[in-house]
Amino acid sequence: MKHDSPIPGISQNVFRKVLALQYSKESLFIIGDADSRQSTFFEVILFFIGIAYSPVMFRREIEITEHYLSQVQHHLSHFELGIYYHVRGFLFIKKGPNHYHIAFESLNRSIDYLNIANIKAARYYRSRVSDTYAQVLQTIGFYKDALLLFQESLKIKKEFNDEPSVALTHGNLGRLYFGIGNFKQAIKHLELDLKILEKSAGEESLKSKMMNQIASCLVELEDFQGAIKYIDRSIENAKKAGSEIEFYALYTLAYYYLQTHEVVKSRQIISRLRKISGKENNRDNQKILQSRIDYLLALMALFNGKPFVARKYFHKTEEAYMNDFTNSITEKAHFYYYQSQALDKSGYYNESSLQLRKAISLLDQTENTALRKEFESTLKERHKDGWLLHAAGRFIGQEQIEIILNETGREGFQGKSSNIAILFSDIRDFTKLSENSDANSLIELLNHYLSTMSKYIHIQGGIIDKYIGDAIMALYFPNSSTKLSLAENACISALMMKQELIRFNRQQPENKNKIQAGIGINYGNCISGMIGSPQKRSLSVIGDSVNIASRIEGLTKVLGAAIIVSESLYSLLPENHNFILRPLGKYKLMGKSKPVALAELVCTDDNSTEVIQMKEEIGELKNALANYSGKKFEKAHAIFHKLYNQTMKQSRSKGYKYMAEYTSDLISKGVPKKWDGSFEIMIK
Repeated sequence: MKHDSPIPGISQNVFRKVLALQYSKESLFIIGDADSRQSTFFEVILFFIGIAYSPVMFRREIEITEHYLSQVQHHLSHFELGIYYHVRGFLFIKKGPNHYHIAFESLNRSIDYLNIANIKAARYYRSRVSDTYAQVLQTIGFYKDALLLFQESLKIKKEFNDEPSVALTHGNLGRLYFGIGNFKQAIKHLELDLKILEKSAGEESLKSKMMNQIASCLVELEDFQGAIKYIDRSIENAKKAGSEIEFYALYTLAYYYLQTHEVVKSRQIISRLRKISGKENNRDNQKILQSRIDYLLALMALFNGKPFVARKYFHKTEEAYMNDFTNSITEKAHFYYYQSQALDKSGYYNESSLQLRKAISLLDQTENTALRKEFESTLKERHKDGWLLHAAGRFIGQEQIEIILNETGREGFQGKSSNIAILFSDIRDFTKLSENSDANSLIELLNHYLSTMSKYIHIQGGIIDKYIGDAIMALYFPNSSTKLSLAENACISALMMKQELIRFNRQQPENKNKIQAGIGINYGNCISGMIGSPQKRSLSVIGDSVNIASRIEGLTKVLGAAIIVSESLYSLLPENHNFILRPLGKYKLMGKSKPVALAELVCTDDNSTEVIQMKEEIGELKNALANYSGKKFEKAHAIFHKLYNQTMKQSRSKGYKYMAEYTSDLISKGVPKKWDGSFEIMIK
């Protein structure tokens, strides 16, 4: 094929180069038959995958290709749509955590289309989607969920006898097990990946990385003899692959020498690492490489009895090391542990305790119980106060612990007034769910659900205020460390929670009840601080804005909306925001005299068929609400009733039914004297 660019605005030269690279490495099992592999769609998808790996470099090409695919998607089959949304999800994962909500929407949509397609090739491709979903879950810290998806993917790939893809999933499983501290299982899967890789010529970079990872596992298991064999092989392959790969192979060797107390050899390797880092042209990559070097220098100083020097290097590299997603949670926990040692030996006992608590908190997410117990034992022996704070933090949260420490010993109520976003989430029909489950199963399900949802609140800078049975109350304060506004962070959290609930329910056994939840978000002034007596206080937030947020969440059941946000919240969103908001009108909430304008936060605007249809529906709804507020009740009622009939299979039909019935009452009973254009709902 000539590989001429079918995408207007993309040069043939760029299209051919990217496509040639993709054909050299992409499994052609991506689509089931030979004819489909020759299609324009297949070539565009391969091109899209290629540029998605470098979203910064190919920003313009990505925008053009996305626009092209969004325009032609209405002509694609369900199978092709499944592939498109998978690659789109992968792209937004590469763009970073602030785009994960879009990635989750796309991946869930991909799975839906592949299930509808119900063909052999779609079943195979589902394994690739599972791999991608598992990788992002692993990055976030959902290791058990990621493990289930990787195992599901591996099973399907083996059925189709796709050995290269089987190797890929073995590698993913190996890295996951390394991340959670199960080094024996990690070695097992990494060696299976390497065994398949070594059957083919080339791929020296991948082979070197694999050997390097196996060596790292062996170092953790203190099998130094086995580790050095793999390190030597890794370095040999790395010389053929390029300087960046050689850097990581040598880094593992330097770390190995430090663990075996061969400081002179380690220093020599660090000199070589500095030379490689100095040749790196990409500034971001150079920062990552330098953070690795500084970490080695910190360890060298610590092991040589120079804690003050070590402390300087730890402080210098901490932010870059923690932000490097290639470092596993176990590696990051080790960083905090060694940093704690340097601080302790320098006489900074409180700071030492804090870093050790951070290390243990990270290990709580892993299966590395032996290492966690070792760190906990050190904390208990050397920092008794720190141990008590760590234990208390398990119950009320580490953020709250720090605030409580600042308030300890003060009398009365210490209040602080702030404008914040308040998010309430509640499981619907929890009583019914309780009746159909035994006590142990219910607690296990609830803990899993709350842990999952809470993670997405924390990712966007939210703080869990409290759990109220099956409900969550979270707060978003202004945060200068994030590029997004608190309104955007709250909305992204809610959308991630909504999408993850889809995946959460998909993983539940078929005979189990699925969880449905409502989310309400409000913005306003609140007073936060310690409330209670000198004997017992709790950190809490009070104010009318909190009550309104709770009332809004309650409306999700009546209006059939998963996420409802107030005007005070959505008015803070930037003008160019990418959220789809479905207006719901104004509501006079129970106990409130002033009505509140509300909207459903539906999804992000991906120009899909579903979104286009939703935009048309929103246009009709706006017309109905305008007629309603203008007292043209017959016209409003007709549109509300029409929307109800159109959406009878959707949960939002409840809202249209309510609006139609409320309007009908106004027609038959007349308009109250002080009517203000709002709906009135008497529920808490």
